[in-house]
Amino acid sequence: MGIPRSSSLPPLPLGRSHYQIVALLNSSLASAQAAIAAYNLSPPCVPLDMIQSILGELASVKGDFHLQRPVSKLQDASGNITGTVTSNVPDLIFVSGKWDESSIAQKNATLHYRHRRGQPFPGEPALVWTINGEKGEIRIISQNTTFITLGDDSARVIEIHDFEEDNVEKVEWDWEDWQKELPVPARGIAALYEAFAEANRNGTEEGYRTFEDAVRRHEQLDGLLAGWQA
Repeated sequence: MGIPRSSSLPPLPLGRSHYQIVALLNSSLASAQAAIAAYNLSPPCVPLDMIQSILGELASVKGDFHLQRPVSKLQDASGNITGTVTSNVPDLIFVSGKWDESSIAQKNATLHYRHRRGQPFPGEPALVWTINGEKGEIRIISQNTTFITLGDDSARVIEIHDFEEDNVEKVEWDWEDWQKELPVPARGIAALYEAFAEANRNGTEEGYRTFEDAVRRHEQLDGLLAGWQA
């Protein structure tokens, strides 16, 4: 378990605007709840949960966790093995769930999620995410990392399969020009700060995750991990 940490950051110039940010790393449900009480605000510092932020909160969810490789090798900056460490966290994760009916999902639309830590098969992408619909399927591919909200500068491929036409279209996308001035890992976070600043300035609806969202996610994770034992 990590140790909860908090720090106040001064206004930061990020190429476009200045922001007053309170950054918190909440390692547990209790620390997330304490953050709400202590700060009485909703800054944009909670990482986005990709799937549920796009498709909505799951109505029901369950997990199956395994630890297949308890002994992990430690490497130095040059890639040399310097020792080993015994892990107490799962390295093979299965999660399934269902959504309620919404404008983008049928009732009981299902989630099937698998994540494993280990040697990747040569040439296989780190992440393949498919969204199956009635009229087509969306596929998102990340070659080098599962952290597509941060990650590196490797290509992210987005494809749409139209069932009726039976053709595949590649969706072209790119960063905004101002984002290209920033290091790749900072670009998504900068957009989050922009959304926070705009909502704060114009009084518009929040377009980012809040501490309340963080508490809900911690509660969900606590439920998934309730039966896990290393």
